[in-house]
Amino acid sequence: MGNMTNREMDTISEDSMPPVHTAEWANDRFEMNDKGEVRNKQTNERITKDEMRDHGEEVLKGLIEYVHTRMLREFQFVEQAIPALEEDRSSVASSFNPNMSMYSTGSSVRSSSSSICSTADGFRMMVDSDVPRCIFHTSENFGIAEKLLVFVCSSRGLSCGIWSRSLLLHDGVTVGSMIPYFQAAIKAGYGILVMNPNMNTQIMIGADGEPEKLSIHGSSTQEEHCEHVWKKYIFPSAAHKIHFIAYGYGGQLVTNLIDQYKYELKNRLGNVAFIESSHKIDPKWNPGFKRWFSQHCVCWIRSSEPLDTDLTNSDRDSASSYNTASTDDSEGGYQNQTPSASQLMTFGCLCLSAGPCEGPGKSPAFTAKSVLKDVFEFLASPSAYEYQRTAAKTVRMNALIEEEMQQRARHTERAKNSPVGRQSRKVSYGSKKLHRQPSRSCPEELESTRPPEAVTIEDFQLLRVVGKGAFGK
Repeated sequence: MGNMTNREMDTISEDSMPPVHTAEWANDRFEMNDKGEVRNKQTNERITKDEMRDHGEEVLKGLIEYVHTRMLREFQFVEQAIPALEEDRSSVASSFNPNMSMYSTGSSVRSSSSSICSTADGFRMMVDSDVPRCIFHTSENFGIAEKLLVFVCSSRGLSCGIWSRSLLLHDGVTVGSMIPYFQAAIKAGYGILVMNPNMNTQIMIGADGEPEKLSIHGSSTQEEHCEHVWKKYIFPSAAHKIHFIAYGYGGQLVTNLIDQYKYELKNRLGNVAFIESSHKIDPKWNPGFKRWFSQHCVCWIRSSEPLDTDLTNSDRDSASSYNTASTDDSEGGYQNQTPSASQLMTFGCLCLSAGPCEGPGKSPAFTAKSVLKDVFEFLASPSAYEYQRTAAKTVRMNALIEEEMQQRARHTERAKNSPVGRQSRKVSYGSKKLHRQPSRSCPEELESTRPPEAVTIEDFQLLRVVGKGAFGK
């Protein structure tokens, strides 16, 4: 069994990867601005639908390559292989030992003489391997970090570090890729592991000289990939707390993993952030395990409700724009639907609003951008319920502030339209010799013509004092 050449696989050599600060294409029609958005050089406009149709695959390849370049060079991520690299790679048996831990054996691609290339569809692939292999990424310190953050994103055609190909193309790398999440995780001191459950096969040259698609041992399915990475990399790591961020079907993969290894995770599971997840808990779970699962998990879903509103306790039909991410990354791969309270309960955890959808037809992966700050605040919280209590206070306070500002605006508008308000404006705009004194009969109406001041949280401090019974002491 042999490997295919770079030309046969339409790959890009690692040595030819572009500098970190830019993305490059053979077609000089486009460029990437400082915000990571693809723009037409002549018009400075975002890439249009017609341009996507004609040049989309080429632009996508350059963007994905740019993301992987930053992961490897800026963040110093390490590429790991399944099956892991060994000195003797002449057979699958010699390179795939399910009972051996690989996180500390120097088995990464970087420590070997192997060559990695990017395929036309954005996957990182080993080109001089005798057996098909899956490539995924870790930070250099993932094996020794006290807290480990595992990313699990599963949608058809997605490679490591990408939320959505369509968002990557239309909205740029700061929205369509995980780069902002990697930056936040590194700043917070997490070790990082980025699973790649979508890479399950590799095209190899058979004995007859013809290419054939072969399953990857240890990653032949999404479930096998997650189980393999758990056994070989996550479980043997030194992490005291293991956190997860799961998007789409990745939520179900993480749920299955927690269920299967609940005893190993009993004291090590940190918090689990589900983003537009399609997971469901097993109805056969016992009440104790359901309660334990719910204490560690929060699911963010797009909704017309304000950010972090508890959807399961909302009186209104709050999730009117809700739709979970499908296994298809295309814009048409999902449909709007309204989940009932019983459907939300199948998640087995708190379901919080990610806020309204920004624009019609926007991919559910856009939710990841909306909740980044909230996700990392949750990961640092003692439990899901502690985070929800804090978030609920913020939601209520923001609602009070918004209501107060609306009342002031309405009061000001009424004052402007009142007879006294109109008369006072006529006098002020008339002759300078006329100085009519304001009528004392309507002091509130005249006073309210002043523009409302900004409302802050300090405006509500008196309410707190009154509530504590301290007023008048």
